[in-house]
Amino acid sequence: MDPDSMSSWTVMEGFNIESVSFDFMHNVYLGTARDLLGSGIRLFIRQKLYTCDEGICDKLLAEIQNDMIKDCREYGLYLPQKPALSVASLDCEYPEISPRFKASHVKKMCWWIAHKSQQFADRVSDDPVLQVFATTCYYLQRCIEIQDNSGLVLAEEDAVEASECLYQHLVTYQWLTAYFWEQRETLFRVRPKHHYLAHQSFQLKAWKLNQCMFATFDEESFLGKAKAIWQKCHGKTASKRFYDRYLLCLAMMLEEHRRFVTHKSEPN
Repeated sequence: MDPDSMSSWTVMEGFNIESVSFDFMHNVYLGTARDLLGSGIRLFIRQKLYTCDEGICDKLLAEIQNDMIKDCREYGLYLPQKPALSVASLDCEYPEISPRFKASHVKKMCWWIAHKSQQFADRVSDDPVLQVFATTCYYLQRCIEIQDNSGLVLAEEDAVEASECLYQHLVTYQWLTAYFWEQRETLFRVRPKHHYLAHQSFQLKAWKLNQCMFATFDEESFLGKAKAIWQKCHGKTASKRFYDRYLLCLAMMLEEHRRFVTHKSEPN
């Protein structure tokens, strides 16, 4: 192999490829779930579960998003008004929700789509497409819930159930892809990340390790904060000023914490 194309990890002492795991957050919340949500919302509109005389428009998408926010808050999940569902990302080939939605937003939206699809499937029990869609949403959400309620190492029965749920999610999702392909409708895009998820479903059962523990939520959050600081710096001195500003922010946070602790410890 060309040394220039080799990863620097290959010369790290103690590193081996078996220690590498897929990131569930990027595979699902920043990957396949965007397609699931986009195609799911289009499916609801296609089946006239949400309607508007103007078709797919900002007014209709605002109604869907308000319904989403209301359902989430009733369940104790906070979903902000912005970013908003957009016509550009949903009224197109292979719809998906906007990349402006953060992974934490998408995770809550996965709960909503599972909740709402079950309601619609119960209401329209003779629609096989809605039944399969509700099933694929349920399996994904159940896999997420098992891992969220577990530690690093899953119990045997939890590992088996989470593995089966993730695998069945992929099977039912592929059924939807094939069904709409035969109808010549571009819904439920299949990505390479679905292949990664298949590997993760096998790893859940074999390793019994909680895949959500490898999600990089904190790292992504830090990068967002670093980006905000970097954008305030001048291009010529950014490499130095970024660290100046970052250390200043840390100093301010520590000072605020010191004052809070001091004030709390003072007698009334």
